[in-house]
Amino acid sequence: GALDAFTKEDLWQTMTELKNKENFTCILITHDLREAVFLADEILVLTGRPAKVQYKLRVPLGKNRKIEDLYSTDTAKTLTLLRKQIEIGQVR
Repeated sequence: GALDAFTKEDLWQTMTELKNKENFTCILITHDLREAVFLADEILVLTGRPAKVQYKLRVPLGKNRKIEDLYSTDTAKTLTLLRKQIEIGQVR
């Protein structure tokens, strides 16, 4: 959490390359939507306590992701959708 933006994005790319090479399963818990979209194949938005799955999203980015993919119009729409789902989950 205390990393600068460039170091964080470099680690994201490293993790993506490792995942493509080793094909492992990982559960990532984050509040950073960009991080979730870049690293995940599927995102679960949870409600407040007690936590339940509010929304499931299959990430539309391909296997060979690049940081530049986070700045596309489609990714901006995905981030907006996730923000709305988080708002809905907080109300429940």
